[in-house]
Formats: sequence, structure tokens, C-alpha cells
Amino acid sequence: MWKCICDCGNETLITTTDLLHRPVPSCGCYSKDCARNNRIKENIYDLTSNDYGIGFTSNNDKFYFDLGDYDLIKDYCWRLRKDGYLDAKLRDGSGKRILMHDLIMGQKY
Repeated sequence: MWKCICDCGNETLITTTDLLHRPVPSCGCYSKDCARNNRIKENIYDLTSNDYGIGFTSNNDKFYFDLGDYDLIKDYCWRLRKDGYLDAKLRDGSGKRILMHDLIMGQKY
């Protein structure tokens, strides 16, 4: 067994066979990051209009936004709530949600 230090800083034990014959990319953190990134949903945006943008939620609900706000909203996966507002999970792992209009207006979640 070999004590190895992952790029993330974690120490892990790896067998000689694994080191010599198998790729060992990480302590396991790489697999977790890949799984998390594969679960991240993204919206589709139509930016062809000169006046406004059109977004589509993962459920294919259509929403409109000002093109000037695109850089603020593009990194979130928006969903249409039952009350008609759009919200998205923060990508910091906290599970907290933010409303689109609060994000655009600079409000906290």
C-alpha cells in the first residue's frame, strides 16, 4: 500500500497494483465532482431578439428577460413555481433558492 496525496489535499491508500496498472485520478473527489456536474441542469436561451431574451426551463416553460440581465441569470437553472415566479437553487451546495427578480434587483435569497 502507498500513501498518496490527492490534488484536493486528502490522503488515501492505493495498492501497488492500482498505481502500476490502473489510472488513479483522485481519492474519490473527482468522481463526486463529475457526478455533481452531470446532475446540474441548464436552461436553454434564445438571444436572437434585439429587445429581450427568451429562456426555457428544464420543463420547457418559456420566460422572458431583459438582454442586459442575461449575464446575471445564465448560470442558474430556473424553474417556474406554482405562484408564477421563477426561482433557482444556488450552486454553493446550500440548497437555498433565489427568485429571479431578487437576483436581478440585487436582493439576497
